[in-house]
Amino acid sequence: MRKYPGHYQAMFESGLQPGQHPGLASVAGKARATMDLAAEALVRGLPEGRRPPASMVSAHVWAVSHGVVELFLRGNGGVQPWPPEDLLETGIGIYLRGLGLLSPDR
Repeated sequence: MRKYPGHYQAMFESGLQPGQHPGLASVAGKARATMDLAAEALVRGLPEGRRPPASMVSAHVWAVSHGVVELFLRGNGGVQPWPPEDLLETGIGIYLRGLGLLSPDR
């Protein structure tokens, strides 16, 4: 995002809807599947009764990521003094600890 902010803008602000463009839908689906696979590997370590759907976990991580990017991309980095990378890493860490996927001391 920092080095190539135009990439983010092209991907998410072009106005193109994946459902109307088969190639875009295919690439978006592959990206989502990669995130879902990573989330599935994470939640596999939780007891079955406490295991959220992997697709929900990947959606949460995606939403937090987009929120941080939007704050900083628009110059609304009103969450100073923390750089976006630190804010994102800490936010995801808090989320994963809440799920019981990271120990409290990591």
